[in-house]
Amino acid sequence: MGTIAQQHTIPERAPTTTGITGLPQTAIESRFRRMLLEAGFPDPICQRSIELALGDGRTLPDFFYELEGDPGVCVYLDGMAGHIHGNPHQKAKDAQIRDTLRNQGFEVVTVRSSELDDPRQMAEILARIARYLSAEELRRRVRADTSWHARSMALAAQLLQSASAAPQPWMRRAPTRGRAELPVYDLRAAAGAFSSGQRPTVIGFADVDERWCREGRFVAQVVGDSMDRVSPDGAWCVWEALSAPDVAAAAPNEYIVVEIEGDDPELGRFTFKRFSSTPTGPLLEPVSRNRNHQPIELPEGTALRAVARWIAILRASADRLP
Repeated sequence: MGTIAQQHTIPERAPTTTGITGLPQTAIESRFRRMLLEAGFPDPICQRSIELALGDGRTLPDFFYELEGDPGVCVYLDGMAGHIHGNPHQKAKDAQIRDTLRNQGFEVVTVRSSELDDPRQMAEILARIARYLSAEELRRRVRADTSWHARSMALAAQLLQSASAAPQPWMRRAPTRGRAELPVYDLRAAAGAFSSGQRPTVIGFADVDERWCREGRFVAQVVGDSMDRVSPDGAWCVWEALSAPDVAAAAPNEYIVVEIEGDDPELGRFTFKRFSSTPTGPLLEPVSRNRNHQPIELPEGTALRAVARWIAILRASADRLP
């Protein structure tokens, strides 16, 4: 098996149910992608177009991983709708396409939507994908600890509730020319995408003051109360991706999202804290009224992977933005 190659940039466009490539096409696909990210996988390429051999046309796997030295890994989600994957003709056509891909050297993984609710089944499926990616440690980890499944399910429910809450006049599904606006992301998904050099999936667009509109900035909702003296739980804020062009590196006493070892109860493998430097090493401090949140002390010489900088609160609740 080859090693994971550098991923392609996901276009910054809102999710759609059309044939546009580059983004998850359905809520179920978004849910599966969230499982991958929570389990520690790199962000996959969505809806990659692949030309089939012998003039058999093209196929669009729901997710795709490039490999060095091998064609890649294609992931299909089945059973989302009876008229798509549930009739015999479509099943036979799907099987033929996937056999053709295997004959061309691709690895093919099929996930039934009914399996998404079962952590044991999903652990086996993710372990198989990790094996194809030659990620042995990841393969062992997804089987040994399935907490990523519960996190992804909770996040999916939270995002669905947020998206369906009314009224939310501030969030539009598409950008509008001539308006001062920023893309809206799910913060955990954004942290995972930016840390791996990808663009996260846009869940909407928000009008903002012109002074906030710069390259790499976005809107996302704070998760948890570990920084509630800076930004309360649920506040919608402006953030800045530290991987964006011409953006300064994180400095001491700034509020940043950082990738860490282990799982933060609020942001999984990321944490939102105040960054400071001490004689013994970096320190990530909560700024919270909740005393249960403790500073994270890191050994001297630890290389922090800072992902995003907190800029400002736009609105302290989810009802509407200015």
